[in-house]
Amino acid sequence: MMEIVEEHNKNKTSPDDVITMSTECEKPKYNMDHLIPKVDVLFVSKEYAMSRGFSSAEETVKGLLLRVKKGCTVLCTWGEQGADGVSPDGEHFHCQAFPPEKVVDTLGAGDTFNAAVIWALCRGAGLEEALKLGCRIAGRKCGQFGYKDLH
Repeated sequence: MMEIVEEHNKNKTSPDDVITMSTECEKPKYNMDHLIPKVDVLFVSKEYAMSRGFSSAEETVKGLLLRVKKGCTVLCTWGEQGADGVSPDGEHFHCQAFPPEKVVDTLGAGDTFNAAVIWALCRGAGLEEALKLGCRIAGRKCGQFGYKDLH
C-alpha cells in the first residue's frame, strides 16, 4: 500500500494533493525498520526504541533522524517521562507526561496519544502543541476505563 501512495505522491504538484503517511513502531517482535524511511510521521514506543538500543525518547528521535526521509516528523513516547519529537525542520521538543490522580487503565494510551497528535497536526498545530495535546489526552485515558467522553 505504501508503494501505491508513494507513486501517487510523485505526480502531485500541490501539497494539498499529497497523502501524508504515518506509522508506529510499537512492538519489537514486529520489525518495522523497513518502513521508517517511507513515512512522513513516525511514532516510536519506548519498548521498540529500547529494543533498538536507545535509552531515552530524546536519543531515539534524534538517532532516527538519520534513517527517516527529509521532512519527517519523529515522535517517541516514554511513559511517565512524557514524549519527545523532532519537527520536519529538525527542531526538538519535549513534553512532560500528564499523569492522572489514579491510573486505572493504560490499554490504548499509546493509540490515544498518536490519534491526538495526528488530529492536532492535521489542523495546523505545531509539533510542540501537538505533543502537549497527545500527552494530555493519553494521561486522561490512563485515568479512566475505556474511551467514553475522552477529550
